[in-house]
Amino acid sequence: MSEHMERIRAEYEALRQNRTCRGCQKPLPKHQGPGQPRLTCVACEDEKRLQRMLIPARTCERCGASFTPQRNNGRRFCSERCQKLSEPSQQRAR
Repeated sequence: MSEHMERIRAEYEALRQNRTCRGCQKPLPKHQGPGQPRLTCVACEDEKRLQRMLIPARTCERCGASFTPQRNNGRRFCSERCQKLSEPSQQRAR
């Protein structure tokens, strides 16, 4: 192999051996078995999963009611009724 390839391979092996968690920067255990190696520790992964599940309450733009959407998809209205009632006013504004 060329000198350049040897250097790249050595850097790659060093990174594989001394990996740290992307979240807390603590060292990760050595990867064993098939599949991709972990990029975060279990604690950071659980924290990220919990943050994704917690969706903040929002206020309906039509009636002002507080609601929690089923998923974090940018909903602006609490119900289909409020969404349909607001459509004519949006078309007039354009």
